[in-house]
Amino acid sequence: MHGLTGSREWIVAASLALLVGWQVVGALPVQAAQAVLQKQVQVRYYTITGGDELTLLRDMRRKGPRVGGQQALASTRLQARYTANLAGRGNTCSVRRLVIRARYTMTLPRLAANGKVRPTTRKRWPAFLARLRHHENRHVRIWQDCLQQVRRTL
Repeated sequence: MHGLTGSREWIVAASLALLVGWQVVGALPVQAAQAVLQKQVQVRYYTITGGDELTLLRDMRRKGPRVGGQQALASTRLQARYTANLAGRGNTCSVRRLVIRARYTMTLPRLAANGKVRPTTRKRWPAFLARLRHHENRHVRIWQDCLQQVRRTL
């Protein structure tokens, strides 16, 4: 997976910690909450140069994002934040509203504006970039599914 900060194990562990933490505090019962999942996707680019596919690939491998300590052509990172509005009445603790904010940062290559790319390579570039974006969007969908499970659990 790209961007291990959003791994399934981390998300499950975080949701269990929140559940246990909220239920243990003062040994108060927790009532049902309104749970919301918000998603934001930001796309960042790094610029590459080269005249053909091979030189562009070399430049992507040199300038691309690091994933798991290795160079990659593209990446997606997840930063998830949880906030909850709690309300206490007597011996009852209620979670009034839970918000999970998922911020994804996708990093993709971009051809240099002044680069001298062969016409056939330039023609193929949009399809290549679309496949990279599709691949990275799969990571977003996987993590969103995980966060939906967390939202339902909480």
